[in-house]
Amino acid sequence: LMGVDIEGGDGADGALREDVRLSQRLAALYAVTARLTASGSVDDVLVEVGRGVGQAMPRVGEVSIAVWDPRRGVIRDVLEFRPWTNRRVPLPPPGVHSIADLPELSALLLGETMHVQSLVDDPAVSEGQRAYMLRWGWHTVLQVPLIANGRTLGVVEIVDPFHAAPFSDDEVRFCEALAAARAGSLRQAQLYERVRR
Repeated sequence: LMGVDIEGGDGADGALREDVRLSQRLAALYAVTARLTASGSVDDVLVEVGRGVGQAMPRVGEVSIAVWDPRRGVIRDVLEFRPWTNRRVPLPPPGVHSIADLPELSALLLGETMHVQSLVDDPAVSEGQRAYMLRWGWHTVLQVPLIANGRTLGVVEIVDPFHAAPFSDDEVRFCEALAAARAGSLRQAQLYERVRR
């Protein structure tokens, strides 16, 4: 299905396109799950999240993952993955961000919402969120939490660096499902690495 042409047409063709897109997302979710059964490191889990999003959503140019330190009120960047090149890239400084000026992200991490979608030109986006997006050159960001055993571990940021257009409801649901499925793997990998030290 990954090679099926889904552009053009409407009506029955439109329904077929949606079915193919859904199948592609499910195949990507399955592929990530299969690869993770052979992996035990935090790094492998995070890279597979980035790769899975990129396979299922071609417009995504970057997937960033940050862990949350609720005591300090900060998130710490742990991964930046570029699906278009299928590569993890070095993290740019500063790497640690206070959530005090990011009300949308704060609400997400505190469990007040299940995702945040921000477009850089949307007047409803807070000034802090807009500045955060502009710093990295993001036009659209979808933020979903990494939650394991009822505990928020961090956030996955899915980025379109070129277009200020919302992700579809299906894309949002896919990202939520991927983050939820991978949060448990991430927690297990963190515990395993802690025991190995």
